[in-house]
Amino acid sequence: MLNQLDAVSITQAIISSRTINHLSMVLQIDQRHQADQSAVQDFFGKSVMSLSKLFTIGAIALLACGSVHAQEYKAGGLQIEHPWARASAPQQSMGAGYMLIKNTGNADDRLLSISSNAANMTEVHQVTSENNMVKMGPVDSLPIPKGKTVQLAPNGYHVMFMNIKAPFKQGEKIPATLTFEKAGKVQIEFQVEPLTYQPGQAHGEPMHMNMDTMHHQHAK
Repeated sequence: MLNQLDAVSITQAIISSRTINHLSMVLQIDQRHQADQSAVQDFFGKSVMSLSKLFTIGAIALLACGSVHAQEYKAGGLQIEHPWARASAPQQSMGAGYMLIKNTGNADDRLLSISSNAANMTEVHQVTSENNMVKMGPVDSLPIPKGKTVQLAPNGYHVMFMNIKAPFKQGEKIPATLTFEKAGKVQIEFQVEPLTYQPGQAHGEPMHMNMDTMHHQHAK
């Protein structure tokens, strides 16, 4: 028979053994937890770095696109936005340019003329319909009323580059000078977009043209 002291000693030994085993298990779990935590931190750290790089690249790309497609020029109360032209088709001798002109000033203005070294003649033209035929011809001037936006767009008012000296190539910029009645001369550049480029819907509804019945009237 075990005396009371021996029983206490054995019980303490069992408890100590179990405690050591328990502590050992806890230590192993903690070590695994730390390893997993380190792996997770390492994974997310790399992911965060990758995302950071991705966002940086994306931001640079957006800025680059903005610099190309958000051309803007100001002269007095006039604001000229995104002048653009399509790339030339093979054997094409003419080109067309488009833009938005906003008059934020307190007085009406007028676009009197446009010139460019890219063509032998450059004029502002308008699409008109007469006797069931769609025609394009030059205008003497283009009114820019105060507080209004005038759109030069396909099927409406546009800049006509006639007898271009070289094909318009995508990515190039075509220099030109606009002359306004009050704002004076404004140097701009037309961004050459792809031949298939289609601008977003802007102010006003465009006219629909039948290219088979179109007649282009050149300035005399």
